[in-house]
Amino acid sequence: MAAASARAAETSLLNASYDPVFVEAVRLLVNIPLAARQADFGDALRRLDLQVGSSPTLLEVVNAATRRLDSVARDLHVRSDFSDLSMRALSRAITNCIGDDLPGLFGASDEDVRLSFRKFSHDAGMANLCRAYFGTLVGSSLSYWLDRTLNSQIGAGDRFARVADRAAFDPALRTYVGEATRIIKEFSAGFVSKASYRSGEIGTADARVFGHVCLKKVVEELRTRQGQDD
Repeated sequence: MAAASARAAETSLLNASYDPVFVEAVRLLVNIPLAARQADFGDALRRLDLQVGSSPTLLEVVNAATRRLDSVARDLHVRSDFSDLSMRALSRAITNCIGDDLPGLFGASDEDVRLSFRKFSHDAGMANLCRAYFGTLVGSSLSYWLDRTLNSQIGAGDRFARVADRAAFDPALRTYVGEATRIIKEFSAGFVSKASYRSGEIGTADARVFGHVCLKKVVEELRTRQGQDD
């Protein structure tokens, strides 16, 4: 069902990949860890248009990224459901990946935060961060698309016999999408490394290309899995 849903939602997902808020979220996703390579992490983040202090905490970085995305949506008048999903996926990916690496969410020093972000600037870390983001985004997008129809299909003779069966679908969908996003790990780190080689960061144009290709690869992988499961 997840794969069939991805196929049905393919056009809308790929069109949404050009959403300016999504593109900015991707730009921040890859550039925040790269900024952590600088000794002055706060200054490097401010050059990414993130309003933080001189010793940013994880929460401060997440809040600054959310404010930045809100600003893009407001200034360009492009806020959409996909924009909101993109924002939440970025916050969740950063919070989960960096938060899990910190010695403690509230006891971590500013240098602990910088060094944790820095780990995700290298190949394996960047691949995992990108996979976390796109897994959350695609899963949330499909859930949003499906919720409009599946909740009315509970009962004898319908797709779900019981409410419990419907409730079990959401974690199953996340697992299925998570498996499909493995493909992102195969190229994400290399793309980011190559694109950032000259300037030290990923520009908006590269972020747009990267985001579109990531979504396309995940959707194609879900479609392939549909054929395997038929």
